[in-house]
Amino acid sequence: MLKQRSKNTIQLFSCGILISSFFILSCQKPRTEPGPTIPSPGATATTVSTFAGIFVADMNKLKSPNGIVADANGNVFVADEGKYCIRKIAPDGTASILAGSITGIAGHKDGKGTDAIFSNISGMVLDRFGNILAVDCGTGYIRKITPDGTVSTIAGNGVQTSGNGPLAIVNGPALSVSFTFPRGIGIDSKGNIYVTDNNSLIRKLDATGNVSTFAGGVNQGNRDGLGTAALFNAPQDIAIDAADNLFITDRQNHSIRKIDKTATYPRWPEPASQGLPMVVAM
Repeated sequence: MLKQRSKNTIQLFSCGILISSFFILSCQKPRTEPGPTIPSPGATATTVSTFAGIFVADMNKLKSPNGIVADANGNVFVADEGKYCIRKIAPDGTASILAGSITGIAGHKDGKGTDAIFSNISGMVLDRFGNILAVDCGTGYIRKITPDGTVSTIAGNGVQTSGNGPLAIVNGPALSVSFTFPRGIGIDSKGNIYVTDNNSLIRKLDATGNVSTFAGGVNQGNRDGLGTAALFNAPQDIAIDAADNLFITDRQNHSIRKIDKTATYPRWPEPASQGLPMVVAM
């Protein structure tokens, strides 16, 4: 008799839990995702839209777009790293290939329009004449593309090595020097060109056509200092302000480095949560 009573008590208790749970759930308001914020009349709103490209594996579509620049006329130029070309997007949205392969062939060849060949274009910058200066990471060349699509090599000899220890570093006349997997590029008000080198260096191509090591040493590190006494670790992109100060994304050091006119290198404070900085824009 006692066992039966205990069993009934357990059953009633379990039933009470189910009823209570049902009551609580039925009284809760359904969760809804917050909708878009509607700006007040007259307020300024930021709108994000897809300007160009679609996720389709097609030669006419973008694949792995990397560098991007825009000229004063509203034209946008995109380094299509996966298709080995530079695309031009006009203000009306019309897209065309300014220079590079239309068949996805990688390599190195100067020429006009689709007669030219690139390999893994990364950083790009516009000079004051509207020419695009592009870093061809895959071949170690610095290329120049005029507004009509004519491509020429302005620096690099195509020799780059990888592995442990010092990599290929040769300074001197522009077409005789070595770059190793260069990534970022910038140009100052005097026409000097700066390139980040995978050797953890910042290289400088001056207006006379000479390439030198502007900052950093062949050893990777994390040290502020003067010129080659400073150390970087995988510098990526470059931005140059109106005073010709350089700002470098130092990827593996999780830092933004500043190179001022006196060539000293203060580091911006690191945030509590470190990521891997890749791109800066001024």
